[in-house]
Amino acid sequence: MEMCFYKLIKYRVISTSVLIEDLLNWNNLDIAGRLQKPVKIVAMNEDVALRSALDQNLKSAVTAAFLMLPESFSEEDLFTEIAGLSYSG
Repeated sequence: MEMCFYKLIKYRVISTSVLIEDLLNWNNLDIAGRLQKPVKIVAMNEDVALRSALDQNLKSAVTAAFLMLPESFSEEDLFTEIAGLSYSG
């Protein structure tokens, strides 16, 4: 008996310029919000502007989460707040 395992993979095709725009400006948090959560990037060309935008998106998410949390919070609270940004935006 042969066993097959299937895994659902969500994907979408957009231009690099639209991706960078959403990462930097959070126009609708469509892609930026997803990339604030753990993802696996299968392949990426070395694009300095894109790498910079990805890094800035994560920094912005952490900053926004810090501003929304109370003075005292746990690591789990921080991660939950970051994950929730795209749902509340």
